[in-house]
Amino acid sequence: MLGCLELGIGLGVLAPRGRRIALGTGIAVSVLMWILVQDFGGLFTGTATDPNAAPLYVLLAAALYRFTTVEASAEDDVTRVATRPGG
Repeated sequence: MLGCLELGIGLGVLAPRGRRIALGTGIAVSVLMWILVQDFGGLFTGTATDPNAAPLYVLLAAALYRFTTVEASAEDDVTRVATRPGG
């Protein structure tokens, strides 16, 4: 089931309309897995050598999230064209 969720997140990033939802879900899943399954990468044990990949996934998703745009509706496009100067 987790594999299907991750596959859905990966495919959701490819679709412009679902990109923000997929990135937000990916961040949430990565953080939950890092806390619940990976135990923060063992950072608090004193013997950890790396924090695992979850913080990197969150950083990459946050960087992509900034560049996603919300799709404008057709009505917004018509309004913008009708109200621009010289149009």
